[in-house]
Amino acid sequence: MKKIGFIGLGHMGFPMASGLLHHGHEVIAYDTNPESLQQFLNDTGKICDNLEQLASESEVIITMLPAGKQLLDIYHCDSPLQKNLQPGTLCIDCSTVGPLVSKQWHQMTGQSKIQTVDAPVSGGVAAAKMGSLTFMLGGSIEAVAQAEDILSSIGAQFIHTGAAGSGQTAKICNNLVLANNMATISEAFILAEALGLSKEKFLQVIKNSSGNSWIVEKYLPIADIVDNVPANQAYQPGFSGHMMLKDLGLVEESSQAVSMKLPMTETSHKLYQQMIDKNNGDKDFSYMYPFLLEMNQDEE
Repeated sequence: MKKIGFIGLGHMGFPMASGLLHHGHEVIAYDTNPESLQQFLNDTGKICDNLEQLASESEVIITMLPAGKQLLDIYHCDSPLQKNLQPGTLCIDCSTVGPLVSKQWHQMTGQSKIQTVDAPVSGGVAAAKMGSLTFMLGGSIEAVAQAEDILSSIGAQFIHTGAAGSGQTAKICNNLVLANNMATISEAFILAEALGLSKEKFLQVIKNSSGNSWIVEKYLPIADIVDNVPANQAYQPGFSGHMMLKDLGLVEESSQAVSMKLPMTETSHKLYQQMIDKNNGDKDFSYMYPFLLEMNQDEE
């Protein structure tokens, strides 16, 4: 078992850190939110209030942060964390920061005789709590093997996507599909009902036809038809609209870096922006369905 320093006890980070703790690892956590630290302490974990201590006491550092700026800030060359990392430390970043920032992070940490893996996740809060996350891992074969061994207690699927930064590429491209598909599924259900086909009957059809998808099976954006979806809980996330908009911003940033046009995703990006501009950013991203429904009702 390893001594793990875990940075970021948010909606995803807390259940991940807790899962590692309860599978026998010694976990010391850092977060800027004192309430999250107290909750982790109550969960029998260790906490610290400075990154010097975290770095000096850890064999493995795992970060789960909201954006790339925080990741680069805590790892810059003069940071307390970077200065106190022990030789041979394995640093795993599970945040979603995009391939451009991730490659910067790998380069920054590569000067310190440590190993690095970008390991963004798929599955959301529910999978984090159940220990069934999917990890997309970018880095050397040796470092990825070590990361997989450590993360095995909180993950069900591990895919070595390739070189440094490739895990982030996989994550944002997957979320591009997720965002576009959510908008498309929402539009299809709205149109079907407007034309007189019940939601229940259309669900039966699409589940047995070529339009089926993970969203249809596991994350339907309509309340009280299937079990265990955010729509049944007034669209409490889940995966918030703010987070999806952030990921679509990373898609845009990455596509511009390689001079690519993504017209469908650009339209989807605008829709999520409009949804959030209506003060729906804290709701689950599947709120796209009632948002589009309201948009059509407003135009009648």
